[in-house]
Amino acid sequence: MRMQALAPLLLVPALIMVLAPTARADTSPPEVLDRWWEPRYPIAPETVALYARVSDPDGVQTVGAVWCYVPAYLCQYPPLYDDGTNGDAVAGDGLWTNGSVATDGRVIGASYKLDAFDTLGNNVHLDAIYALFVDSLNLTLESAFVTAAPGQPFSIRGTAFYEENATAPAEGVSVSVSVSGSSQVVAVAADGTFTATLTAPAQEGAYTITVTATDRGLADSKEAILAATSTPTPDLAIGNLRTSIPEPVEGPVYIRFDARNLGTKAATNVHVLVELVSTAVPVRTLLDDRVAVAGYGGSVPVIAETSLDGGTYTVRVSLDSEDAVGELDETNNGEEFTFTVRDLPEPTSPLALAGVGGGVVAAVGAAAGVLLWRRRRRQNAPDGHGKG
Repeated sequence: MRMQALAPLLLVPALIMVLAPTARADTSPPEVLDRWWEPRYPIAPETVALYARVSDPDGVQTVGAVWCYVPAYLCQYPPLYDDGTNGDAVAGDGLWTNGSVATDGRVIGASYKLDAFDTLGNNVHLDAIYALFVDSLNLTLESAFVTAAPGQPFSIRGTAFYEENATAPAEGVSVSVSVSGSSQVVAVAADGTFTATLTAPAQEGAYTITVTATDRGLADSKEAILAATSTPTPDLAIGNLRTSIPEPVEGPVYIRFDARNLGTKAATNVHVLVELVSTAVPVRTLLDDRVAVAGYGGSVPVIAETSLDGGTYTVRVSLDSEDAVGELDETNNGEEFTFTVRDLPEPTSPLALAGVGGGVVAAVGAAAGVLLWRRRRRQNAPDGHGKG
């Protein structure tokens, strides 16, 4: 009888031993081994895919994300799938996916939080990690001037980042580098750098190297100069020819450009000539000067001043028109530029301003000043150097 009474008590430790492991497993949440999104740097409004690799010995029941825009104004709650649907590649492999999560071009990014539940109701919550939405690609070159002997290899190095952000390297983005007769496509490394090796043309000269990075709808392009020469030689060229402001108003007009040296030797006593060559007015010299330009991409800013009525004009700029400087290329020393000068707006009639009070007096004074300026300007036409 006593043994029968003790039997239930003897079963209690056995039951505890059986149930204890189950109780411990029941309280263990799923383990999130990794989570990320693709593409790494979304370009709104493209959709992104969210990923999470989740494991649990009891089985994973559900995985859900919270995707909130930054600055915060809207959150999405996309479920992740491991059943071969909604962007999931392989069912049951532990990689949970949602391939159609939205982005927005009005924000700078989004935060990604995660919750996972196992089949016994245990859950794990992961705080936010952040995705940067990008809308520009920034390409830079280590040097804008490269030298190499004709027919020999040379390298171009640079960096590519999103948003001019040093923490957002454009890893894997293709960069195309080309020069006359040679080209190469390279990928941006994880630190944002790239290197391309090309072959210099066989003929001596100054050549333009074009470098272009592209990623989906984003692109950036830069240029460098290759001086292919075995001996130090200058090469003069004109750069950035323009007026100080686009379509200036009649009156003083300033012509600006850079006297450049694309060669490997300094050029001294370089003749600089700027002429107005439009058919609307007689040819006249706006600037006749001499400058020295350092080699290896040296540049000297030049300004020519004149005074013009409204109309369309052409200027011609020449460097070393006397061919006194031996160069790699003698064909790039001249350039023409056509531009428009707008008429000065006619002053408002004082009668139209009747009833405005003191504004009438100001308008009459302004009109008189404009007429006087025009009369004096025509009496003092600019001389051959563009000075009134």
